[in-house]
Amino acid sequence: MWKCKYKKGTFFHMWWQYAEVKKYWKKIQRWIFEMTKYKLKLEPETFLLGMIKGNLSREKRYLIVYILTAARITLAQNWKNETIPPDKVLIQKIMDCAELDKFTMELKGKEDREY
Repeated sequence: MWKCKYKKGTFFHMWWQYAEVKKYWKKIQRWIFEMTKYKLKLEPETFLLGMIKGNLSREKRYLIVYILTAARITLAQNWKNETIPPDKVLIQKIMDCAELDKFTMELKGKEDREY
């Protein structure tokens, strides 16, 4: 048994099927839609593996990648907590990912993009 005390904690259950985690991914899906006006299908290959389907601009694709990456990292870092990570923690992680990318681009001598 795992946190939900209902089902054996397989990887897929813990990262996708567990009710609280499902709410977390739905929240991420909603945030992405609010920011990009693009509705990602709520599929594990998208949210867990970062396989983004669809014809998106480079900027929207990067934003979605930042959000999904930050969401996965935040979930993993807060794994032992009984509840899903708070919005404040997730937003900070998204900003951290964008900042790291900005530094990487500066080191490579590439032009700034909007962050």
